[in-house]
Amino acid sequence: KSSERLQFLIKAVGERGEILSPDLGRAIAEQLNINPRSGSVIDLIAEAETLWLITLKETDIRQPGVKPKMIMLTNLGAFAYEKLFSRPPRSVDHAAEHKTESHAALIMQAEELLRRVGYEILDSFEIKQGQAHTFQPDITARKNGHTIYAEVEREGTKARQDAEAKWRNFRNFSNGEMYIFGENGIVAQEVLRILTSSHIGYAGDVARICNMSKTTKSPKEEYEIWTKTVKS
Repeated sequence: KSSERLQFLIKAVGERGEILSPDLGRAIAEQLNINPRSGSVIDLIAEAETLWLITLKETDIRQPGVKPKMIMLTNLGAFAYEKLFSRPPRSVDHAAEHKTESHAALIMQAEELLRRVGYEILDSFEIKQGQAHTFQPDITARKNGHTIYAEVEREGTKARQDAEAKWRNFRNFSNGEMYIFGENGIVAQEVLRILTSSHIGYAGDVARICNMSKTTKSPKEEYEIWTKTVKS
């Protein structure tokens, strides 16, 4: 029984490349049909760490309470994953994509929300439009054969002009189908304000915005994720 639980943990971490401790806890709890705060969940993660299958790293993500930890497979864990599932674990390199640790943690939270409603998370690559413009979305995901692009926005000091340029650029690369995750209500409201006041978009465009501080952590249906939908 312990072996089966460890296999599930290795699979959950390996499929994602990296996962935050609360999300791994929820995945294990659902698999075992127990409370995410159960001692069994905590003990399983501790056992995997003791066996050198996973490594836990502190994060600087801005949220109240205990900071979540970032969990990754060790070399031994990656070897076990490949032996169990005949493929290498997902490789994630946020540093190479110029993302900070706290931004990377938010991206993982957003990816987990999408996974829960049936999306497959794909590797994100630079998308070219014409000769001069490129864009690399924070998240590329697919569901029922349809690919979407999502941006994950943190609080920051980006000038309004720069922010407008970013969202116009995203609108063009996403062809008006925008999925946006905001760190909190302030960020989500600011994105909404820029999209509407700057008249970004054309008739038929849709922007779906998620306030990550308010949305459910265990959505069953996609509509539960989006706290605001704006149609042009």
